[in-house]
Amino acid sequence: MPEEPVVVHFKDGRTLQGYAEDFHERDTEILVRDASSDEQVTVHLTHAKVVCFVRNLFTSGVVRNRENPPVLHESRGRRAEVVFKDGEKLAGMVRFDQPPTGGFFIIPLNRNANSIRIYVNPAELVSFRFVT
Repeated sequence: MPEEPVVVHFKDGRTLQGYAEDFHERDTEILVRDASSDEQVTVHLTHAKVVCFVRNLFTSGVVRNRENPPVLHESRGRRAEVVFKDGEKLAGMVRFDQPPTGGFFIIPLNRNANSIRIYVNPAELVSFRFVT
């Protein structure tokens, strides 16, 4: 599997930009090749808030409108909203029918967002709910 660009947001506010491969939501750690130093860094997911799998590592954070935004998720799945301990809210699509007991992926609703899919550490959530 090829490397994918990722941005790890740690619980303490730090971020790590780099490349990862072969990551699954049931893993307990992710190996990231740091984009600035090219060193391999093992990230224990208990220390992360989220891991964002992104289109572009080096973006200004500005969301640009695209004429024909790509479809980032299949129509299957359920809409959900999560609220993190720091107050951040995130809405997206999930591929399960029961509230999660472990880490999970959420696919942003905004097709113009830089993040394609986001791994969520459930220990960092205040709430999870399905949106109808």
